[in-house]
Amino acid sequence: MRWEELFNPYIYYIVEIDKYNAIPKEKDYIPRTTKFHEIELITEGEGVMIINGEEVQIKKGDMMYRSPSTSIHAHGGYHCYLVIFEPFITKDNYINLKTIKDALGNYLTKLDVKEEEKLILPSKIKVDNIEDYKHRFKKMYIDIRKNGNTLKSKIIFLELICNL
Repeated sequence: MRWEELFNPYIYYIVEIDKYNAIPKEKDYIPRTTKFHEIELITEGEGVMIINGEEVQIKKGDMMYRSPSTSIHAHGGYHCYLVIFEPFITKDNYINLKTIKDALGNYLTKLDVKEEEKLILPSKIKVDNIEDYKHRFKKMYIDIRKNGNTLKSKIIFLELICNL
């Protein structure tokens, strides 16, 4: 079975990095290793990410996908939405995350990523209609912050992934 047929995502967390909480261009984000799948839409600015040791230039309109165990280090100067998710939620792998610190920090570990859990997505995607994607990410962000992980936010996320 292909991953698209099994895709049943659960959004653990979504964060908006904007003019109020962005790291200045001359500073770096703390290097980390992803614990879950992540999609990051660059909404403003440009910068550099070091992903598994490879330097990648990013700018407004780029969407980055990272699988679990990806090493990431980014330089400030851009705004984004970051979605942390599990693509194949089941009763066996459901984890109720309380804060972004849990998702980004060293408190949770995820053992081996099974072959069927891997998504076949490129690590960098150029979004054709950035304003449409920004609008959809914003709707998802507001819904999750207000209501938690709802069917509405899941549908928006599925539309975003399916349109890639």
